[in-house]
Amino acid sequence: MIRMRRDSFTASTDAQSCVIGVLLIFGIVFSATTMYLAINAPIETKKCEFQHAAEVADDFTVLRSSIAQLSRAESSVASTSVPIKMAPTKESMITLPLSSGSIRFSQTAEEIITVRLNEPGTGASGTWTDDDFSSIMDDDNVKVTAGNVTLSGPPYPPYPLYGYIESTINDTGSNSTCYGIISWHEQTTPDVTKIIMKVRTSMFPDMENATDWYAYSNGTNISSVSPTLNGHRYVQFRAELKTWDPSETPTLMNVSINHSPFDGILTNSSGVITFASNYKYLPNHVLTYEHGAVIKSQEAGGLVIGNFNISFSNASGVPRINISLVNLTGTDVSAYSGATSTSVRLFRGDYKLISDCFYYPNVTINISTEYPSVWGNWFNKTLEEESGLGESYYNVTVNTTAKTVLVEFYGHGDGIQLYLEKTTVAVEV
Repeated sequence: MIRMRRDSFTASTDAQSCVIGVLLIFGIVFSATTMYLAINAPIETKKCEFQHAAEVADDFTVLRSSIAQLSRAESSVASTSVPIKMAPTKESMITLPLSSGSIRFSQTAEEIITVRLNEPGTGASGTWTDDDFSSIMDDDNVKVTAGNVTLSGPPYPPYPLYGYIESTINDTGSNSTCYGIISWHEQTTPDVTKIIMKVRTSMFPDMENATDWYAYSNGTNISSVSPTLNGHRYVQFRAELKTWDPSETPTLMNVSINHSPFDGILTNSSGVITFASNYKYLPNHVLTYEHGAVIKSQEAGGLVIGNFNISFSNASGVPRINISLVNLTGTDVSAYSGATSTSVRLFRGDYKLISDCFYYPNVTINISTEYPSVWGNWFNKTLEEESGLGESYYNVTVNTTAKTVLVEFYGHGDGIQLYLEKTTVAVEV
């Protein structure tokens, strides 16, 4: 016969009840924690991602400002550095891959912006020679005999004796003119006599709003030195004669300038800096610096412009375009990721003033970009609301398939005033 003690049974039941109670409490705590995390973790993660996205956007704005500042700085400014926050200060509370970022610099031939002259016409190739100086012989120290230009004599101290003469205004026959080699025949004595040859061009037959006089060496290709002159139909040269000896005079016999049809490109720029992060709630978040703008891919029209200014002058009756191009160079790098931050170093390179408010018949801006709609929206908005230009002065064409934006400006005979400068900035990530 088996006997069961009552106190043992009671102890066993109490133990079971205790275990069940603990399990119930644990289950309640676990369920409550799960519910809390299910509700709050996405909120916190989203908040963290959005906060970080805003911080990186601010960093890219600073990056754009630094590039613009460096491009306009004096040559003594060698470099600057901008830190980019690669990862959020807090990581995701959800069991997902940790949020991280990547940044890369790429320089490709396709990612370019081109300022292009847009004037139909073939132009005539060949050489013209101008021996007719008499109509513009304004300097008393210069005389012309049978097409030869010399200093009148005898010269008197103080030396050097100086005189100049300007040619008649020559018509190349086309606004699509590309200037070639300038050459002339001269008789000079080394270290005693000298001839300085200068050239200027204009889109107007009276040389109104002409380029500044610029000196060239004999046999120089004008386009390789001064591409700004290309696209101007009318050209004029100025011969400046000097002597340091009362018995000697330089002699200029003829001048010629080659010209041919112009392909229209004044200059171009390329280079892109891109940041991307594997956010859960911002999966397509990408920030890009290109052509002087910071583009936020997740925001329609999220574009910060710093290098374009377009206006219309009621006084002169012509559009004015100011463009500061930045050409990014450097070694292409792979994406950086996972780090807390990375530094983008910028080094100032060459600077060139290409067009100092010179006039052209028409001007075209041709942009290749991953964000053609964003650029197209910005140009349309700027031209419609801020520039003061009427619709007859411009046209914007967006090609989303080719990823290009074409902005054409029409001078209507009065020309387009173009200020164009370009700086090369080297990038190191």
